[in-house]
Amino acid sequence: MTQPGIQSRRDDRGGVIILVLVLAMLLMGILAVAISTSDYAGTLSTRYGGTSQASLAAQSGLAVELSAMRAVSVYTSLPCGSFNGALTATGATSSYSGTVTYYPSGSNPSALTCSGSTLGGATAPATATILSTGSAPQGSAARMEEQIAIATTSTPAQALGYALFTTNALNLTGAATLNNSGANTANVYSGGTLTCGTGDVVPGAITTYGTVNFTGSCTIAGLTASGPVTLGNSATVNGNLTSYGGPIAMSGATKVSGTATETNGAINLSGSGRIAGNALASGAISVGSGTIGGTQTPNDAALLSQTMPAAVSFPVLNPSVATWQGQGWNVVQVPGTINGVAQTCATYFQSNSSGAADPFQTDIAALGTKTVFYAPTCNPSYSRTQTFSFSADTILEVQSLTTVGSDTYQSTSATRHDLSVLASPGTACSTANVDVSFSNSSNFTSSLSVFIYSPGQVSYANSPSMTGQIVACGGITGSNSFTLTFDPSASGEIPGSSSVTSPTVSVLTKFVP
Repeated sequence: MTQPGIQSRRDDRGGVIILVLVLAMLLMGILAVAISTSDYAGTLSTRYGGTSQASLAAQSGLAVELSAMRAVSVYTSLPCGSFNGALTATGATSSYSGTVTYYPSGSNPSALTCSGSTLGGATAPATATILSTGSAPQGSAARMEEQIAIATTSTPAQALGYALFTTNALNLTGAATLNNSGANTANVYSGGTLTCGTGDVVPGAITTYGTVNFTGSCTIAGLTASGPVTLGNSATVNGNLTSYGGPIAMSGATKVSGTATETNGAINLSGSGRIAGNALASGAISVGSGTIGGTQTPNDAALLSQTMPAAVSFPVLNPSVATWQGQGWNVVQVPGTINGVAQTCATYFQSNSSGAADPFQTDIAALGTKTVFYAPTCNPSYSRTQTFSFSADTILEVQSLTTVGSDTYQSTSATRHDLSVLASPGTACSTANVDVSFSNSSNFTSSLSVFIYSPGQVSYANSPSMTGQIVACGGITGSNSFTLTFDPSASGEIPGSSSVTSPTVSVLTKFVP
């Protein structure tokens, strides 16, 4: 028979065992939950770390592309299109990829087209958008966007800073007159013999690489010459005169109001010739019956080391049809089908005996946008009194242009327009042909700014007048009351007329799209 005390102890042991088993099961459940929670937290941490890497990679893509943009010297070399790269660090690998897109100035402009891996093209960008997406082995991709402002400045070709420019002879006769306009000073450049006759007036300075022979009452604001200078009658230099080829000879009632310097010869005055300022020469100074108001410094050997400034080159302006179109110009090609009609040079450019408008005159009066009439094989010649009215900026590219009637060139409205005539662009410099000739009172009203360009010669005669400039490699003749008011605005529209400086790249905004 079992004793009651012994039975009680056995019952206690069984309860303890059951309790231990229950506690063990509870602990195992808690441990399982803890392990699961730990794994989940580890996953979150890994994913978060991966997303952070992706964000850093996206920012790196922006930084790398921005640095590449700031490293170029011309806007055409700006990196364009897609880009990609990788970032590798201890324990982490990520990558980025994206695109950079450029836009010109204006309201809601279309994106510019890349030229391979760079921008290229003939249109400078005003803004850019960089999109960069970063990726990492874990986590989500990160995307960032940057808006960029791009500023470019251009410097006109040096030759286009002159009212008249030629690398050969310049002949002004018969009261030819140049005028300044605003900040535009009517300076003149001649690479050959320079002639300025009675009544001719140049309010700017003249630079010439040929012999100077001023007679009559020619008046200019200053003179720099590589060769001998002869001033006769009442020729006047209202400024400084410097000759690098000697001598300087002044006779009659000639006058230099500033300093006269001869670096390679003598200065000789006769008659009532007068130098109001100082006179310096590497050779002798002979005053004769003339006068010198300032100090005289003859036989100054130090002047022999001075040389004529470097010559200015003739600018080559010969844009292709594609280049014109790339800069937003409408292009009408002659010969070709124009307004549904097949046109030749002869049918499109007509000098009608009745004075009626030809197709060219009709079209320029109806223009709604800036237009190039690309007719490089045509030689328009107008011999009747006709009116050319322009309703938009116009470029006429021809082989040659001749007018001998009392023609009028004007804008159709109060809005000022530009007219450029490019004659035989792309050909070699030549003195053999007169490629542009205006005569018999051809009149360009002040509503037009005109640019005349040719590798050949340009001739203005018989009271023609215009606002603009003339650049002709072969030579320029302005005679019989030729009048020009200097305005270079039209030439600035020609592709290739200026060089662009390094673009300035600035960040406008950076955000997560």
